[in-house]
Amino acid sequence: MSRSTVILTAGGVYQSILLPVGRNAIRWRADLARVATAPHLSQLHGPVITRTGTDTAAAWFCGDSVKRAPVQHGQVDIDCLGRRLHVVLRADAETIVPSVLPPASRIAVVSDLEGDVAYLRQWLHGVGVTDSTAEWTYGDGRLVVLGDFMDRGRNVYDLLFFLYELEGKARAAGGDVHLVLGNHEQYAFAGNIKDVEAEHLFAIEQIMPYAAALSEETVLGRWLRRKPIVLKIGDVLFAHGGISDAMLDATMELEGINRQHRDMLSERVTDDSVRARQTGTMAPTQYRGYRMATETYPLASQSLIDRVLAQYGVRQLVIGHTEQDSLFATHGGAVLDVNTTLTSRQALTLIGGAPTIVDAIPPRVAFAESSPVTRRFSVLDSSDWAAFFNVFAVVF
Repeated sequence: MSRSTVILTAGGVYQSILLPVGRNAIRWRADLARVATAPHLSQLHGPVITRTGTDTAAAWFCGDSVKRAPVQHGQVDIDCLGRRLHVVLRADAETIVPSVLPPASRIAVVSDLEGDVAYLRQWLHGVGVTDSTAEWTYGDGRLVVLGDFMDRGRNVYDLLFFLYELEGKARAAGGDVHLVLGNHEQYAFAGNIKDVEAEHLFAIEQIMPYAAALSEETVLGRWLRRKPIVLKIGDVLFAHGGISDAMLDATMELEGINRQHRDMLSERVTDDSVRARQTGTMAPTQYRGYRMATETYPLASQSLIDRVLAQYGVRQLVIGHTEQDSLFATHGGAVLDVNTTLTSRQALTLIGGAPTIVDAIPPRVAFAESSPVTRRFSVLDSSDWAAFFNVFAVVF
């Protein structure tokens, strides 16, 4: 072990241990151990706002420790490392929106943001959904965020609270923000932390287990768990991955799919076949067949797409999930994949139901630690050993 290399984030959180094997090295996922020595994180993580009976309280990680405060009059004010955050809890945030909505004059669609709130703010301004101060300017239009708001990036809670606030602003103006859940939201609910960024994971876990921070007892958890995995607006169907033949064969209406998903998250449904339908490889959050074949299923045929269009009374399917170089329609123009933020300036809007491509902003840059700290593994350092052995508790 003394020949191994430890890699930490700039904030002192263990990220990797490189174990030498001949002339090569095995990368050990030390981030899963959730260990830091003298942490000094450079930004706010949280808050996690919990409700216990009539009491509401907030906790967040700032710098090197967890801070806590009661939530009074439905508001919380946080001052962390020179940043001020004001959160106002919304009475309508737990409203379950119908799975089938009437046509909208304008719809803007983005997916797979992975906690990149700075990119989203630029994207919204570039498309015309908000102004430069992030105020809603889209009138009665709709913003659809098509899954995977979480994981990989460091600013996940910043993104979620930004969308929470923007949803309120949109509704006040007669529009709305629709979050359609993806596979990474499902991972977070289940406590699958394999793709959570190291500093964010460490910080939240100092407050409570990562999955608990998105449970029914938290403001963000209750809000997200009421979001759909399929949504129809006018004659357009939105899903993170898509509708597979297995889901079609279940002959479920869209409202039934979403209700069953909510019941599964609340553990009112525990049947394994239901869980597979909702979270397995053929689920609307996971299926990739519209864009690629896998060992589990072939590339979706035109006949499958036609069946989906007919069963749900739509003319177009908009998906994310599988990264593409640019926006283009497939299957006779019926399928559009908007997961192009890492490669393209293009953004999809639907104006009067017609797809319109907008050149928004330069591509998003995937998050990476900008200033990693590298040193030799110390056999005398208990934290180094904890970063190695604590991984077993997660993986095995």
